[in-house]
Amino acid sequence: MKCINCNETSHAADAKFCFRCGAYLVRDDLNVNTPIIDTIIRNMVQVDGGVLTILVPTIEEYVTDDVEIKTHDFMVPSFQMGRYQVTQEEWELVMGNNPSIHKGVKRPVEFVDLGNCQEFIKRLNIITGMNFRLPKETEWEFAARGGN
Repeated sequence: MKCINCNETSHAADAKFCFRCGAYLVRDDLNVNTPIIDTIIRNMVQVDGGVLTILVPTIEEYVTDDVEIKTHDFMVPSFQMGRYQVTQEEWELVMGNNPSIHKGVKRPVEFVDLGNCQEFIKRLNIITGMNFRLPKETEWEFAARGGN
């Protein structure tokens, strides 16, 4: 196991945190050639940028029957996004645990919060040497609507 912060190697089989700095440890045998990690990378899809139009509610809409529809356009640059949700198998390989109640290696991981997801991405970035991140709100909405 290797520290995600200071690169210190731990030989204790059950260690989860670095003895030196207290950061999480990741398996040092994982890399982009590990089949499950390779699958995560291959399942990234290109979403071509474009304009996202969002309806903006007005105060008058809530006070009177006079409904004026206003919109706001956002320019969304091209980006990549995972085609599928993170599976329990992928989560367990990177994080070393599976918090899901409804178990199944190909099922999506469940019962994770934003902090858990950010830690998963941090570890995945260290393992792959890439720069994964969560999508921005406009990117998520744009992709959910089908992009361009």
